[in-house]
Amino acid sequence: MAESTQQRKRPDPILEQIKAQESADVARPVRCRTRRTKIRPEYVGHTIAVFNGREYTKVRIKPDMVGKSLAKVAPQERPTARARFVHVGHRKMRQVAALVADKPVEEALGILNYLPKKAAIILAKTLKSAVANKLSLEGTSHLSPEDLRVRQVTVDEAPTAKRIRFRSMGRIYRLRKHYSHIGVFLETRAGAPTAAEASGKARPKAAAKETVVETPTEAGETPKVEKKVKAPGKKVRGAARVRGAAARTKALAGGPKKGGTKGSAGKRTAGKKGAE
Repeated sequence: MAESTQQRKRPDPILEQIKAQESADVARPVRCRTRRTKIRPEYVGHTIAVFNGREYTKVRIKPDMVGKSLAKVAPQERPTARARFVHVGHRKMRQVAALVADKPVEEALGILNYLPKKAAIILAKTLKSAVANKLSLEGTSHLSPEDLRVRQVTVDEAPTAKRIRFRSMGRIYRLRKHYSHIGVFLETRAGAPTAAEASGKARPKAAAKETVVETPTEAGETPKVEKKVKAPGKKVRGAARVRGAAARTKALAGGPKKGGTKGSAGKRTAGKKGAE
């Protein structure tokens, strides 16, 4: 039998659900887990719940979205910081994560620092990394760690490593090492200044310093006074340290003093007689 060259039309589960709702006169969001699905004109006017990895995000389809993928119209939210394959079980980690959810960053770190659990140490490191990432992305001109709060901490189960332990009489015990994935989501607290507000406030410039220099003259003449204006700038401490190190190296390279060295008592005595 000759094989047909025509390609089969793939069924569209979203379109089938939309037609079933229209025939039953029911309006409810259509759930979809495939984020690569292209939006068709038949989807316009309906609500599609797109799975973002943890939950469903409802999106109202508009005419300008036709031709785009569902991943474009419903972007997946990524955590501020995450730690993968942590050697702590997901159940133990969730007990600690529940203590710091919906709390300011400073309060959450205070709780974790005094919690005698291994999971608290790992979660504290992840939280500090999240704060650093947030300040690095949005800048420190308007944002400080006091303006951040923990919105959500997600803990997922990771693959379990299976090991064995040899026991007596030829038996083997099974060891299961549990791992977990951590995700920390941060947000700014209500009332925190925005970047636009911070850019509108200009910082006052430092005033220039004036130094008075008196020029020495001959007897009977009035000294000349000169004013030098020095622009504000940072102090260079590195140059002073280099000069000090060079001076110490030069003094050591000059050799021992005339009074003798601190070696034997005879040399010190000879040095004193020579000085007399």
